[in-house]
Amino acid sequence: MLRFIASAFGINRKTCASRPCGAFAGPEGMRHLREMIFTTPASHVGVHPCHNHPRIYGVLMDWHSGDHIATVVSMCDGHASLYTTTTFGIQGGSRHASVRNVAVNFVKAADAYHDDAQITTEFSYPTEGRARIYLLGFDGVRVIDTEAHALERNLDKCSDLWTLGQRVVTELRLATEKKPKKKFWRLPGLSSTRRADAFG
Repeated sequence: MLRFIASAFGINRKTCASRPCGAFAGPEGMRHLREMIFTTPASHVGVHPCHNHPRIYGVLMDWHSGDHIATVVSMCDGHASLYTTTTFGIQGGSRHASVRNVAVNFVKAADAYHDDAQITTEFSYPTEGRARIYLLGFDGVRVIDTEAHALERNLDKCSDLWTLGQRVVTELRLATEKKPKKKFWRLPGLSSTRRADAFG
């Protein structure tokens, strides 16, 4: 189980690939996967407080993308993934310096919002028109729920954090495009079709 959860975080995945999410495809499957991410102690996947990340070790950001939900996950060691409530996502990318850098910056920036975020034990998706930013803290999970419109237009106090999260998505996409191409898939919320590895 811990090995799978580590994979869900992106840990131990050396390549960046867009692929079906297997047994966790679809809304119910992705809810189950995110539940494990939220409820597994950081120490169980080898993550501990450090000088650069004393309170926050990861960030999950949810937003509506058409009829589906997209979730970008970043960890303090530079691992990052993109999940959706459809059957596809982008996992891994830690070997790419560009992905590592933006993922680390995303998590580091989230620490400034620690005190403003609300402690939560409920990990639902945002309602229509809103976005949620979950801070994975060593003292528990915290959440910021705000209007997606304001985030996108730099009208919210968390707009800078939103922008960093979108940069992670961009770098994951770019890293995926550098892989050998096998098949075309369309990721929800992305403006164009992207080539991606299928089943390795």
